[in-house]
Amino acid sequence: MSNKTYFDSIGRAVSTPVNVDGNFYANIYLGGGVPVFKRLFKIDYNLSVSHNNNVGFVNNEKNITQNTSISPGLYFEKDFGDIAEARIGGDYDYNIPKQTISLQTNQPYYSYSLEASFRLKLFERLVVEAEGRYVDNGNRANGYNINYTIVNAAVKYSFLKAKNLIVGVDANDILNQNISNQRFVTSNRIVDTKTQIIRQYFLLRLTYKFTSQKPKAGGEEEEYD
Repeated sequence: MSNKTYFDSIGRAVSTPVNVDGNFYANIYLGGGVPVFKRLFKIDYNLSVSHNNNVGFVNNEKNITQNTSISPGLYFEKDFGDIAEARIGGDYDYNIPKQTISLQTNQPYYSYSLEASFRLKLFERLVVEAEGRYVDNGNRANGYNINYTIVNAAVKYSFLKAKNLIVGVDANDILNQNISNQRFVTSNRIVDTKTQIIRQYFLLRLTYKFTSQKPKAGGEEEEYD
């Protein structure tokens, strides 16, 4: 199923569904994690390659729209037991669109992100977390080659003997730059969009973990969260 679209002299469009052959989508994904240097740290990797093919009609002319996307990613992780953990890496996404009736839409575009995060436990009860993500977009329309940085942080402290009462403060999008930037290639048009999503906020949280102790065989007790 596809669409048959007609544009009149003033740009109005009328679309009707039509049965066609040739629409398909394919995707290959590879990913995993490997400890290196005697488990000094861990490398996480991923690679996604996808291709879609869509057949439609514009003003009664057959139009084949294709897009190939190549998206590799690489991350490094270090775990210091229950005390701390850190992660750093990035992703890259390269898109190659192609149409048969509009050469102007055959413009590759890309985006990449660099990320880092850490978690640190202090004094048995205090936990500090933070993460940052830088995103860059390229080969878009003027005003849409956007780069921005998202920074989030959290501080948590555990109370009571069982450490099951947790008071925390979350800070989301500290730099107030949270933007969604996307490109759509349809028919004979290229559409770039940008939207500011969940804005900056600060949240105070109070969490209580209920536990129950049930005796095991042999008289031992087990704790459940």
